[in-house]
Amino acid sequence: MTGTGYRIAWRVLRLVRSVLLTTTAVLGAASIGAVVAGLVLDVRPLVVVSGSMEPGIPVGSLIAGRTVPADQVEVGDVVTVPRREGTTDLVTHRVVEVRTPDGADPGVRELVLRGDANETDDPMPYVVGEVRRHVATLPGGGYVVRTLQSGRGVVVMGGVLVAAVVLTFAVPPADGAPGQRAGGGSAPRDRGRHRAAAGARG
Repeated sequence: MTGTGYRIAWRVLRLVRSVLLTTTAVLGAASIGAVVAGLVLDVRPLVVVSGSMEPGIPVGSLIAGRTVPADQVEVGDVVTVPRREGTTDLVTHRVVEVRTPDGADPGVRELVLRGDANETDDPMPYVVGEVRRHVATLPGGGYVVRTLQSGRGVVVMGGVLVAAVVLTFAVPPADGAPGQRAGGGSAPRDRGRHRAAAGARG
């Protein structure tokens, strides 16, 4: 391979290394940020699996919600509540009406919800003492989370980390390729040029 070929190959490897390191850093920072947000701000991420809130919240989005008392909820808020009492199945829809049930504990509210893509309200109101109020949407983020949580995602991330470490130690930070001087010429050709120059002087 010529000196120019070496330089091109090494520049490509350095670019690949930079991309891998940047990707790893971004994913790491995002993971740390999610943990900090969850602990400090009580923000919880959820993956959207239906299109009832499209186009604002498309299928596959990653949404974040913060837990608030039900008596702080207003019409127009997007909230996440249990679909049925005593279940972990959740629904994320927009509030169209807030009621105070007769004889309910203070702070308990009856919420009428509707998905933005739906033409009618949900069949039954939700009686809740607290909700997760929507604060952010990351379109497509849910697909990334699900991939990372799967076995395939672990393999991919492991491969990215290994490749980044290998390239970090294998690719030199200098701009030249192996066997080349800073000026770009190879050492053997430089020595030949010096000998020719010396013979001419003799």
